Amino acid sequence: MARARLHKHALTSAALLLRATPFADSDLIVRLFTERLGAVTALARGARKRNKRFSSLEPMHRLKVTFDVTPGREMVTLREARVSKPRLGLVTKLLPMRAAGKALSWLRALTSERTPEPLLWRQTEALLDVLDEGGRNPAAYLALTGWCMLEAAGWGLDLHACVHCRRRAPA
Repeated sequence: MARARLHKHALTSAALLLRATPFADSDLIVRLFTERLGAVTALARGARKRNKRFSSLEPMHRLKVTFDVTPGREMVTLREARVSKPRLGLVTKLLPMRAAGKALSWLRALTSERTPEPLLWRQTEALLDVLDEGGRNPAAYLALTGWCMLEAAGWGLDLHACVHCRRRAPA
């Protein structure tokens, strides 16, 4: 009995690198948060070698990635990644870099595989842009964005009433 061929298709999206894990001699398993598909896990073949296709797999910068999606397979294959919006101000200052790293770790915890999250995407991009520009308190902006991220992920807090007796909180 002949096996049916799975037809893969290419997809291009803006993305943020959430995690990169070495795999085999020269590959990486990467977790990306993409604008179009949400979180995806991808195999980047040859990414640990000097390779023009993956020279910019760096966190905190907005990437433009192209990957192959095969129906029925959870992991995609990363074809190319390049920086589409560098955030050089962000990666040169410790406090904004820490805040960005914390936000990306929250994003790893909040997102499910291949579930588009457009509001989380916009909130994270806005946070990274503000941190890149400098001038604001990174910890305060991170805290505010964290509350917004929880709300967007469906874990928002209702502070309008007592959890125990449901009596309305004073205004």
